[in-house]
Amino acid sequence: MKALELSMTIPIFYNKPQHNLSRLPEKLLQTWNTLKDQSPASAKKLLKDFLYRAIIIVFDSEGLSKLSKELSLIDVLARLHGTKELILNALQPFGAIGTGRWAADNGQIVIFEDPSR
Repeated sequence: MKALELSMTIPIFYNKPQHNLSRLPEKLLQTWNTLKDQSPASAKKLLKDFLYRAIIIVFDSEGLSKLSKELSLIDVLARLHGTKELILNALQPFGAIGTGRWAADNGQIVIFEDPSR
């Protein structure tokens, strides 16, 4: 097996998975599929135990193409990743959770109204 070059392996570290929020239970999805009334009101009733008030912050950097022409890929990813970590760390005292997959210049943070969530 051919060893991967260092330049090929490092960028994957910046595609960092974050905390994944709870997924809907399979039983709930099965219940939904058996309902004759799949209206918004029916969905709201079924999902009442899964509703939370929260602030969702989604970000995508501007100028990635230009920046990648000026710096190496690893430098671009390191700068973007550092900025995302800085934002998350600043918001964690307020209950912020990094969610989803932080790929390249994209990221998502959720802050629940009820921190015990």
